[in-house]
Amino acid sequence: MRQSFSNMELLLSEKVDGAFVENGYLYLTSNNEVVAGPLGPFSGTGGSGGSGGNNAVLAVSNTSGWLSKSVAYGKECPIQIAWSSLEDEMPTGNGVMKVTLNGIVKAMLDIPQGVVTADLGPYLAVGGNAVRIQVSDAYENSRTINFNINAIEVSMSSTFDSGTVFDGIIPFTYVPVGAISKTVHILLDGKELATANTTSSGRQMSYTIPAQKHGAHTLEAFFDATVNGQVIESNHLYYEIICVESLNTTPIIATGFQDGTAPQYTTLAIPFTVYDPASLTTEVELSVNGNVVSRQTVDRTQQVWSYRADSAGDLALEISCGSASRTIALTVTA
Repeated sequence: MRQSFSNMELLLSEKVDGAFVENGYLYLTSNNEVVAGPLGPFSGTGGSGGSGGNNAVLAVSNTSGWLSKSVAYGKECPIQIAWSSLEDEMPTGNGVMKVTLNGIVKAMLDIPQGVVTADLGPYLAVGGNAVRIQVSDAYENSRTINFNINAIEVSMSSTFDSGTVFDGIIPFTYVPVGAISKTVHILLDGKELATANTTSSGRQMSYTIPAQKHGAHTLEAFFDATVNGQVIESNHLYYEIICVESLNTTPIIATGFQDGTAPQYTTLAIPFTVYDPASLTTEVELSVNGNVVSRQTVDRTQQVWSYRADSAGDLALEISCGSASRTIALTVTA
């Protein structure tokens, strides 16, 4: 009686804005969170162990560490749950995770028992997202976890031409997008050059990079912001730039292809530019683990090395020109 009276108080105060039935029990929700329940069971339903005449015991827990958060739209948003379904102490097999976003079913995922991770990022829309995760076992016993996710549209873009050869200062323009207070980070060769705090969105901003020493340098730019106590990041921009010094005739090799991993049998397209101050064309060697696979004569425009990764393992992909060389470390996974 006391519980019914409390539920009526919630309804009258307009705090309850939704409800759902699970395993024959009624749950009342407010802002996508359960505020009352379980109420029941109602006739024709089973108890807490299972329904439909089975004795399976279903346990589901949220191990993500959060129920509400803000994320950058378009980025990953992983959640983690731990679940089990046992009948007479024996696992009942795989289950189904149903992902519902703002009342619309987005996915039905087959999941093994144990700890399960799922990325909600692809299902989110810009703004508020009421996400309901329902885990059901082989007997259709189910449990539900509700998440509130605010997806904020943030991005960084630029028309910067990395094909330009710089012999002095480097003007860098960029456009941050996101109606929030943000901090822009500009890095060169992994070291932060400058930060800028701004609330600007969709408007071009600029930063002048000082002249750099002769060689290739990696420029990186992005911004981050704190929303409801949580840090979100925009996409990262990467540019490989060539800087020259007068009287220095050392060739420069630039490539935007970064160290990383690739699946076996993938054909890699590796862009690179070779700048020889002493000549409009130059000879280059392409090597894999010390073995030369190609010799080419190239000009100062961007080239592409097409390489098929047929063997699993670690690879050292090297581009060399005279005394200059550039090595890419790649792990090929089977």
